[in-house]
Amino acid sequence: MSVQFGRWNFDQRPIDPVYVATVGTLLTPYAPESITACLRESFFMLSGAFHTTEESRYERQPVISPSGVCLTWDGRLDNRSELMKRISRPADLGTSDLDIASSLYETKGKEIFGSLIGDWSISAFHEDKRALVLAVDFLGTRPLYYFQSDRYVAWSTVLEPLVTLADRTFTLCEEYIAGWLYGFPPASLTPYREIRAVPPGRSSKSPPARPALEIIGISVRASIGCQMTRNTKRASGTSSHKQCGGDCGQVLR
Repeated sequence: MSVQFGRWNFDQRPIDPVYVATVGTLLTPYAPESITACLRESFFMLSGAFHTTEESRYERQPVISPSGVCLTWDGRLDNRSELMKRISRPADLGTSDLDIASSLYETKGKEIFGSLIGDWSISAFHEDKRALVLAVDFLGTRPLYYFQSDRYVAWSTVLEPLVTLADRTFTLCEEYIAGWLYGFPPASLTPYREIRAVPPGRSSKSPPARPALEIIGISVRASIGCQMTRNTKRASGTSSHKQCGGDCGQVLR
């Protein structure tokens, strides 16, 4: 199992390298193999590796696709054989689940989500479109949490860095606690009201005063407002490896 973390400053304020290093330190217990990051001015994405399959040892994250999408992945595909026939580049025994998912996302976008059978979560930042997509499988087995303010959005596989590094305090979510007392809380809730989980099989957008956040993922467009909607989750994907213009693949540990 891998861990993911990312932050995007809407106001174009550069990411503080100390912040990146602190995130890496907090995620070290969850990523015994390695931690690498892609840093580009006002956004960065980090991936921490814990290899559970032979193919995953060939993975190098974050991935930069030919179209410039920065992507991180945590997951296991149960229909690898079927999906490998659909990728647009040669596949071999070293082809990882990340390779498959990123290649399909590059060619099909969010349409591919419905074809990914297994436990997974994915983060994809489209720098040219100023859009962020976060998605989880239909059961939400590998969660992604996110916090959005007027200045930035941050997302993570685990809650700890979102809570520890936020420039604010959070409010206890009573509905979440009640949910565990009487069964299960809604999938989008966390122990904190301000931090949400990407819910499986849902799509929604933030109020007009904020940058658009589509949860199917999340699709964040920093310059465009939006209205509350709700749709059915479908698909996504991103593609093969490419060198990035920023400090991508920088090894933190």
